[in-house]
Amino acid sequence: MTHALTQRVALLLAAGLAALALALTLASPASATGFCGGQVISQASACWGAARIFTIVQGHGNETSVCVGYNEHRGPCSGGPNQNVEWNLGSAANRSPMIIGNAIRTTIGWGETF
Repeated sequence: MTHALTQRVALLLAAGLAALALALTLASPASATGFCGGQVISQASACWGAARIFTIVQGHGNETSVCVGYNEHRGPCSGGPNQNVEWNLGSAANRSPMIIGNAIRTTIGWGETF
């Protein structure tokens, strides 16, 4: 093998490894970003998180069911206290996540986005 061919093979191998590393980085699972953690909410008082880019909004309430949403959209509700509710919006976009109680009583709400 000539020196030039050895250099080309090494260069192609390095480029392939760099592309693989980039692909693995982009394919890694999204990390959760919390919002309204530990806030008192009810069906009359929602809690809004700061705008961010996300695809999934989820949450739960300690004492009652909660519903999740974003911007002006109210989405699905959990089945009861300490039961998680998740809404997969299908695409990533910049939104303001929301969690609201699903009962007259107050609850401690916990929201996350992915």
